[in-house]
Amino acid sequence: MSDIPDLDRAPYSEALRRTLYDAVRRLQLPEHSEPILLHAWGRWFAVWEDHGGESRHLPLPRRWEVVRIQSDPSRPEGIMLHEV
Repeated sequence: MSDIPDLDRAPYSEALRRTLYDAVRRLQLPEHSEPILLHAWGRWFAVWEDHGGESRHLPLPRRWEVVRIQSDPSRPEGIMLHEV
C-alpha cells in the first residue's frame, strides 16, 4: 500500500514532493535524466530529458518529457503518469 495521498486534495509539502520524486524514479526508464517535480495550479508535474534510443537525434526541445502525476492507490508506486 502506498503512502501517497489524494494529490487533488493534499497541500504542498517537501515530504510529499520527495515521496513523489521517489515514486517517479521507480517508474522511469534508466536512460532518462533525473526528474524535476513541479507543483503548479494545484497539480503535480514531472519533467525529464530522455537520453535513450532515437531521442539523441531529436532537437533539444523535443527530448524533454512532461507528465502530470496523479495518485493511483491500485499501483505499487501509488501514482500514474499522464502525458501532457
